[in-house]
Amino acid sequence: MSQALTIYGRQAGLQVTYLASIATGKTSGGFSGSATSGEALGRILAGSGLAYSFTNSTTIAIVAQEATVDGAAAEDGATPLQAIAVQGVNPNSTLGAPPPSLRRRAGGDRRPSSACWATAA
Repeated sequence: MSQALTIYGRQAGLQVTYLASIATGKTSGGFSGSATSGEALGRILAGSGLAYSFTNSTTIAIVAQEATVDGAAAEDGATPLQAIAVQGVNPNSTLGAPPPSLRRRAGGDRRPSSACWATAA
């Protein structure tokens, strides 16, 4: 794994950081072909239990993957997230007023031109 990450960083022009201990004993099938840097790294890390995130535009941090959805880790290096429900309201709608949390109270009813909110599903 360490060699694959070193080669990837050199070819992608990115600095790849990680603790040596998380790569110990891990192997990679590597990647050959044309892809975005994220797609290539996802393939390199596939099935390894490692994930990545960009810490800035030129640096990638590799970490042990802890996030799971229904007990299964993502195979492409992505971090799985819990589902969320997103709702929105058009203040010009005739369907009713937005929830109180979206209303501005100071100076009367000065609702924003549009709004949305998210809650855990």
